[in-house]
Amino acid sequence: MKQAVSWDGPWQKRTNRGTQEFYRIIELAEDFSIQQTYLEPGALSAGSKVFLNGTQAGEAEVGKLDRFRVSDCVHPGRNELVIQTDCEPPAEGKLISYDKVSISGIRIDPEVIDNVANTWIVVEVANHTCVEQPVIASIVVSQREAREKVEIADIISPFGGEIEAVIRITDQSMWELDESGEPQLFDCLIGLQSAGEIMDVAAVRFDVG
Repeated sequence: MKQAVSWDGPWQKRTNRGTQEFYRIIELAEDFSIQQTYLEPGALSAGSKVFLNGTQAGEAEVGKLDRFRVSDCVHPGRNELVIQTDCEPPAEGKLISYDKVSISGIRIDPEVIDNVANTWIVVEVANHTCVEQPVIASIVVSQREAREKVEIADIISPFGGEIEAVIRITDQSMWELDESGEPQLFDCLIGLQSAGEIMDVAAVRFDVG
């Protein structure tokens, strides 16, 4: 059974050797399964470094899913989460232990050809069982009221797999620079189902650039 521990509230702040850190303590029950545990700290600014119990779990990148596997550094009881960043991280976050399938990564590669933005999306799927798992990935790309959706069914091997999709954006004004000269962002929301049950949901933001 999937287990999760979430938090919602302000971070504590300190300076460590000249580096600004935000930190909090996460308590896990003794029966919390740590074998397939992922840390989801919310959307972080690019370059933010994430540490759990002194071990670096990962670094936030533009257009990448802020989800980090922490099975090797998490344990029941007291855990210290530290994020090195210039601005305070989101108040909400969670630790999740998955038991079937989950989204382990999202890669987005937009390419403009003949005034059409072909948005190539790769969903990396982890299989936490020893058998193949049938899944359906629902992928929604949106910007304000505009949205495009595709659904793709696939079989994920015991070693994991990837689901590929392409969404074409034909309105050039949606990826032109805004009035301040900044790129307009798109939201990509992905839902993963298996046997009619929602297994995982993840979201990233990206620009066509």
